[in-house]
Amino acid sequence: MNTNNSLEQVMDRYYNTFMERNDMEQIVVTPQYVDEHREEMENMVRMFTLYPDYLIDLITPADSYFKLFFYQRIFLRVGMRYQEVSGTFPRAYSKSFLDFILNVIKGIVLPGAKGFVCADTKKQAAMIVEEKMNEVFRLFPFFVNELKISEVDKAKKKYGNVGSDYAEMKFRNDSQMDIVNTTNAGRGGRRHLGNLEEFAFMDGDNVNEVVIPLLNVDRRTVAGLLNPTEPHAQQIMITTAGYKNTYAHDRVLECLVRMALEPGKAFCFGGDYRIPVMHGLLSVDKVKDKMQSSSYKLESFLREYCSV
Repeated sequence: MNTNNSLEQVMDRYYNTFMERNDMEQIVVTPQYVDEHREEMENMVRMFTLYPDYLIDLITPADSYFKLFFYQRIFLRVGMRYQEVSGTFPRAYSKSFLDFILNVIKGIVLPGAKGFVCADTKKQAAMIVEEKMNEVFRLFPFFVNELKISEVDKAKKKYGNVGSDYAEMKFRNDSQMDIVNTTNAGRGGRRHLGNLEEFAFMDGDNVNEVVIPLLNVDRRTVAGLLNPTEPHAQQIMITTAGYKNTYAHDRVLECLVRMALEPGKAFCFGGDYRIPVMHGLLSVDKVKDKMQSSSYKLESFLREYCSV
């Protein structure tokens, strides 16, 4: 079967039709319905796995002003398709926001997947997850229906178990996401995919000895099989720019080389302040103030806003 043609047919038949309708009828998924529409449902899941931005388009409430920018669509597609991803971006790039959306979509389309968000400390990781959890679920109420929470918690907008130094989110299909840090506290666990936030400032030895070994076991499908097209042990390393002659800098270069040698497995990309400024996510006046400030070092500006 030609996968590209199949996806195009699914988009023409379902996606474009759904986007034009304002009165989507509610479908009760029964065993009989699954048997009769199995191929169609598989094609839909395949499409949303490769094109997660289409899922966001579909579930965005009709009265919402939210709309994905082009670069955000690229970010989401890259995060679903590659085993190793390195992204260096400035502030206001919405990188943590997009990262969290990726974790939610993976939790939905990959049953039983165990993911983690890692930062230098658990407090930092918990703060990132809690902030993005509230933001994403407010924008896309559809996602809340996929969480394993009570009706009481749903009414209270309590989407997971979150504290000052811990955070956990569970899905109805037994997928889950939590946080780890780079110390020995993370040893012994097993995960299938991970997101490393502000990777540039992590200790390389701890990442190699504590974080990466968490990904030693590949996810199996509900049928107990390995999916050969799935990016197993996926690592997404997102950060603002750091310094040369560090572990993070070497890993970015390794990812870039792997992208050239194994283009289907690794993706290395980045961006500077001009992208969020172009889309109104960052004020150009704020950037000018930083550039003209005599107390703000040039190297700090290049690192924070130019990803150098």
